[in-house]
Amino acid sequence: MNDAVVGYWSDIATIAAGVLAAIGLIATAISLRANARSNDLSSLFMVLREIGDAESRLAQSLSNAEEFRKCLNSYLNLLETLAAAINNKLLNKVTRTIAKDRLVNDLAILQSNNASKDAFEKAVTSPDTFLEIRLFCRRHRTPIERQTRMLEINA
Repeated sequence: MNDAVVGYWSDIATIAAGVLAAIGLIATAISLRANARSNDLSSLFMVLREIGDAESRLAQSLSNAEEFRKCLNSYLNLLETLAAAINNKLLNKVTRTIAKDRLVNDLAILQSNNASKDAFEKAVTSPDTFLEIRLFCRRHRTPIERQTRMLEINA
């Protein structure tokens, strides 16, 4: 073979290798994106499970004021974590929407009951306490108020 033919096939092989590498990078990026979405959803399910457990403990503590206060603070800390994830866009769009809907509902429940509303206000002990929840409430005031009204009508 002459050098021109070898050079031609060498160039073809180089181009083919570049194309295959690009396809590999695209496949890796797609895989990483799917993995990130899956991790977001798993994290959300974990937080929602913890919130559900905290709600159960809260309901069981109604007869003991001190225990109720502790359980409420624990519950609010979980809501604060969820609010921080939403506010700072730590979750992908779909997972963030699910989380936002849950947080709107939970905050509306707190707002629709005078006792829990007062307890929440008492739990705020400084300007930085539950800052992420308060930021979320400012950003999502309308859906929270709408959900609160629906809860009050259905009560």
